[in-house]
Amino acid sequence: MVDHKPSAVASAVGGSGGKPGRCCASVAGPQADDTRALAIALGTTRSTINALRTPMNREKTARTTANALRTAHTTAKRAQGAACSHGPVRLSLRAGSVGRRLNKKCLQNSSQSRGYSACFTLKQRGRSGGFTLAELLVSVFVLVLLVFLFTQLLNSAATITILGLKRMDADAEARQVFDRMALDFAQMVKRTDVDYYVKKSNQQQGNDQIAFYSAAPGYYTASAATPIPTSTPTNATKSPVSLVAYRVNSNPASASYNKLERLGKGLVWNGVSTTNTPAVFLPLTISNTWCQATITGTPSPTCTGTPDPNYEVIGPHVIRFEYFYKVTNGFLTDCVPGPNCSVNGWRGVAAIVVDIAVIDPKSKVLLDTVDPTGAQLSRLNGADGSVPLLQDFTTDPRPGKFITLWQNKLNAINTLPRQVLSGIRVYERYFYLNQ
Repeated sequence: MVDHKPSAVASAVGGSGGKPGRCCASVAGPQADDTRALAIALGTTRSTINALRTPMNREKTARTTANALRTAHTTAKRAQGAACSHGPVRLSLRAGSVGRRLNKKCLQNSSQSRGYSACFTLKQRGRSGGFTLAELLVSVFVLVLLVFLFTQLLNSAATITILGLKRMDADAEARQVFDRMALDFAQMVKRTDVDYYVKKSNQQQGNDQIAFYSAAPGYYTASAATPIPTSTPTNATKSPVSLVAYRVNSNPASASYNKLERLGKGLVWNGVSTTNTPAVFLPLTISNTWCQATITGTPSPTCTGTPDPNYEVIGPHVIRFEYFYKVTNGFLTDCVPGPNCSVNGWRGVAAIVVDIAVIDPKSKVLLDTVDPTGAQLSRLNGADGSVPLLQDFTTDPRPGKFITLWQNKLNAINTLPRQVLSGIRVYERYFYLNQ
């Protein structure tokens, strides 16, 4: 039995469903037209088959790409976890189908999609670490700048610290001298029948000197080389009165040259000893009784022998000593009120004003280096016999003016290094007397 249904080709070209033997007879036109029609039919069929295959290929490609992206995303997560636990892990994609597809997908898709983010992350993790030349230069420049600023800060701090320490040294010495003077002046014996070795108007040039009786404790000596106590007094013969004096030693041969000294000579009671001199009363004077105690350091023809051994250094860096008086009406003067600047006019003196110049130890070492002979220092305080650069006091009713004059003189000196001049400081204190 024969099937007379047309074939797929015959149906496509529009052939009848006759018998096979009559197929060619029933088709109109020449043979060439039949061949062309057959080719068109075959091409159409192939196109139809390819068209059916294209969606399948796209679906397969999309599935493959999605799987590759999912795999890459999972791998990136694992690499990130490994980096957190065991340090940095480098991940790179080798050239292959998956890598090419990912790279192509990253290049074609400009949006921040999941595949692009994964590809970008993997790409960044695959870079090699290091600094560029510009980064190194900037880092070195910043480091040098920080070191320079730190050095400047350290130098400034060191300079300020050194200046502060030098000032503290000078302040400490000035405070010690003033405290000792305060005790001596507070216990001064103020009587009209005893003598005082104090300066009168324009009497002392350069460093001043003062001597008076005080209730402050003194020293006792048994030196036979001087006319002062030739034997050690007993406790029963010692009096509470001492001879106190202050001076700046002016003897270049002395170890205390240009240093402030204090004398505290203990005295005995009157009439208990024929060898030890007690406190004398007028008309006997201090300068005639204890001439070694009142000279400035160099023995004079009227006072032979060595300087009084009871002097001791109290201000090793005090190079200038000047004092004057504040009277009860508020004026400042270098003359004790009274006839011919009589010392019996203490009732008119409200206070003794003392000015000193102190050089700190480090500046003194530098001064000795630049001025080994001491000529410049002698010009400052008048130890060379000339008018001192730090001038003597003259009557001036303005408190605080004299110390300002000294500071201005120091600022105007150009024969000494500024490091030395900045180490010389001037001080002033008022010692009020108990009436």
